[in-house]
Amino acid sequence: MWNGTNVTDWVVQPLGFRWFSVDPTNGFFLNGQHYDLHGVNMHQDWLNCGWALTNAQRTTNFMLLKEIGATALRLSHYEHNEYEYQLADQNGIILWSEIPLINYINDVPAFYTNAHQQMIEMIRQEYNHPAVVFWGLYNEITSTGQNPTNLISQLAQWVAQEDSTRLTTAAANSSDNAPTTQYAQVIAFNKYNGWYWGSMNDFAPWADNFHATYPTRCVGVSEYGVGASIYQHSEDPVTEPANWGPYHPEEYQNLFHECYWQAMKARPFLWGKFVWNMFDFAVDGRNEGDTSGRNDKGLVTYDRQVRKDAFYWYKANWTTNPMMYITGHTFTNRLTNAITAKVYANCDSVELFLNGVSQGATTSTNCIFTWPVTLQTGTNTVQAIGTKGGSNVTDSLIWTVPILPPNAAIINPATPTIYLNNTNVILQLSATATDNQSNSPPALTTSWSRASGPGTVTFGDTNALTTIVHFSTNGVYSLVFQAAKGVMITSVGLIIVVGNVPYGPALKVRFSFDDAGPGTTTPSDTSGGGVSATLKMLNGSGAATDYHGAARSGVAGLTTGSRSLDFSSNTGQGGSGPIAATTNASLGFGNVSNFVVTMWFKQSVLSGLIEDPKRSGIALKSPTQPGAYRVYAYVFDGKGHAAHVNIPFYVDPPTENSATTANQ
Repeated sequence: MWNGTNVTDWVVQPLGFRWFSVDPTNGFFLNGQHYDLHGVNMHQDWLNCGWALTNAQRTTNFMLLKEIGATALRLSHYEHNEYEYQLADQNGIILWSEIPLINYINDVPAFYTNAHQQMIEMIRQEYNHPAVVFWGLYNEITSTGQNPTNLISQLAQWVAQEDSTRLTTAAANSSDNAPTTQYAQVIAFNKYNGWYWGSMNDFAPWADNFHATYPTRCVGVSEYGVGASIYQHSEDPVTEPANWGPYHPEEYQNLFHECYWQAMKARPFLWGKFVWNMFDFAVDGRNEGDTSGRNDKGLVTYDRQVRKDAFYWYKANWTTNPMMYITGHTFTNRLTNAITAKVYANCDSVELFLNGVSQGATTSTNCIFTWPVTLQTGTNTVQAIGTKGGSNVTDSLIWTVPILPPNAAIINPATPTIYLNNTNVILQLSATATDNQSNSPPALTTSWSRASGPGTVTFGDTNALTTIVHFSTNGVYSLVFQAAKGVMITSVGLIIVVGNVPYGPALKVRFSFDDAGPGTTTPSDTSGGGVSATLKMLNGSGAATDYHGAARSGVAGLTTGSRSLDFSSNTGQGGSGPIAATTNASLGFGNVSNFVVTMWFKQSVLSGLIEDPKRSGIALKSPTQPGAYRVYAYVFDGKGHAAHVNIPFYVDPPTENSATTANQ
């Protein structure tokens, strides 16, 4: 607009000439020539920026679209920034532009009015952009709840009235012939076989069945993809992870897209193929993959810093300039030595080098080149050289295999402690050892040795996994089995008790003295070791007595393994304590020569003689009856060890002029 010679206002509009059509058998045509529409869906957000992108960031998005070789872009799920439409015009990328009619509708006039307004405004605002070819009616609208077919039908009519030069489409997740799919001129489906349902191998049969059942309908794929984390990886065999779970290995995304694209490439009737998604993006309701609040199905990370492996799979298939990429650039720390190295390339042949040694040159008909390789422990340098025509392209990376120590285990005897009756017993030994770096030197070695013990230990073969051992002297021995790979050594130990020697970990047995009436009591084995014992109570002189009753309680014994103690009367031991014990030798383990007897009492056990039996210092009151008495004090370290002292004292009979007193 001019005011005299001055320009006061202006509008700049793009100008482009093209014509197009979609054929139900052969797909999309541009200017009369078949033109394969393959590309991506894209949201307009960016890590730490939300929707507040600069034009420089939008330009970066389109640079990546051009790099991957996309010919089409679905602007999901709303009208995008005007600058993106300009970039699509400049870069020759076909656009699908849609309104945010998603999932459900409200069947009320205000909802219809709003949908109509958004559609008309989008068409009028973007009408002059030659890149726009498709107007999207909805995404994943469902017939559940209020019926959306009337609104969809009206939207299709409004678009035809407003712009009859372009095609209407929609992204459906319904059945193939649902009423909601009947109003768009060309339909497309969101397919997630192998992620949300079914197997990735179900996709090709679905496409063939649709085309055979509805040969006059134009069908495409509006979304397909799976989550992938650049921080999570899997060696072969790669299995499908839980889509809702925290583990989304990048390698499964690779297999998924390899499967889908090869199926799509072989089916030209699919008028458009759109990956979900070009970039990872924010979804507040998601809690999956390596980051909550994010959809990680992108071919590029949310910050645009890392192109995932699958990005290069499509670049190999969608571009013609020589390119090559070794998969696993983010899989630096490999999990094993024997792996399959994979290269995506559009080259005639590719040669792989591992640590400078050629693994051979190979060809491919599907842009996938593979080699079985064995990595050395530590750092591995991998390089690939691709040849296309007279041009060479290269790629390289570093893979590291962790240095793992060998595994070792003693399997016979099955318990860490074994008891032998005497030195005449020959013990059979057996162990296992696993080399976790079997393809790397040095070789794995094994050995048996004596770590400690009172006598000589003789092995049949100190280096064999299975051998025998003989002991020269009774006592406690410690044996060691070692698996060694150079300086990495794994050791496991074994304790051998030969003959009748003091040894054994504590095994707790508790005897309750709170039951009513005199007699012996049934012990309870609080350690679960199956100890069997009987008990008789002795006084300080070794004579049988009765400590049952509410005022007196508690005795426990600690012993070894599965040996039983037979607590019985032994007057010869009466001077050293109120409880006597002998071992039950019938079990064949020999005699136990060390054990600990623990007594515990109620506060009332001494009828008020001790003010506080749990204190380290106590005040003793005089008994009311004359006679001989003995006080026992026990100290425990909490590890099964105890020490005790006993103090005898006497109470004289009272006289007419004196009270009862203790003489000690």
